Amino acid sequence: MEKWTGKTAVITGGCSGMGAAILSKFTKHGLKVINLDLNVTKNSLKFDENSKVFNRKCDVANLDSIRENFKWIEENFSVVHVLIKNAGIVRNVNVLDENSAEAVSKVIDVNFIGVVHCTREAAKLMKKSDDYCIIVNICSIAGHTVPFPNQLNIYPATKFAVRAFSEIVKQELTVEENDKIRVTNVSPGFVRTNLFNDTGFPEIDVLREKYKAKITEPKNIAEAVCYILSTPVNVNVTELTITGV
Repeated sequence: MEKWTGKTAVITGGCSGMGAAILSKFTKHGLKVINLDLNVTKNSLKFDENSKVFNRKCDVANLDSIRENFKWIEENFSVVHVLIKNAGIVRNVNVLDENSAEAVSKVIDVNFIGVVHCTREAAKLMKKSDDYCIIVNICSIAGHTVPFPNQLNIYPATKFAVRAFSEIVKQELTVEENDKIRVTNVSPGFVRTNLFNDTGFPEIDVLREKYKAKITEPKNIAEAVCYILSTPVNVNVTELTITGV
């Protein structure tokens, strides 16, 4: 991780769960971190002796909000070296229900469309840098197979889309002969986060109890992300799947 000391990282959804764990790891390794999160109540600045964390309120489902924040990043940091797209939501609605359209659209906007827009804005700033850069998408094992019976509704579809989008970005970079930006998917299984809290998912409690031995902690996902960043710059970890044991 030494090669990333002093570099600029952007994390979406860094106020809790996996995002917060990744943010904590990055600061310990001396990265400057911009946390884009809807739950930030105001723009604030935190310091410790080795690193800086900039908390910026951002709605990743809103293109104007994304552009405003990346404009601020460009004005203050010029470039981005690391992008961790972690923000995600889930809603307990059946996709065929008559009244599900708004909830389904919101999940798609946050989990997928926001990923597309953040990637585009970050890639522009990465291309300004002479350093190696990396994009890490926090995906899900639900992006590899849809569980049956499906308790996650449209959520798996958004994660399948993220995996496909990552491949599209890699191919575009290949066509551009850009070997300085790597793209990686991290697909966790059940992680002990607040993602499924207060979303009307009584079934999830049953699944948690059934698979409680296989629930992993956010800090383990953060360790995995740091492992990916620690690999040689001429190595691309295209996919990393993580489950508890």
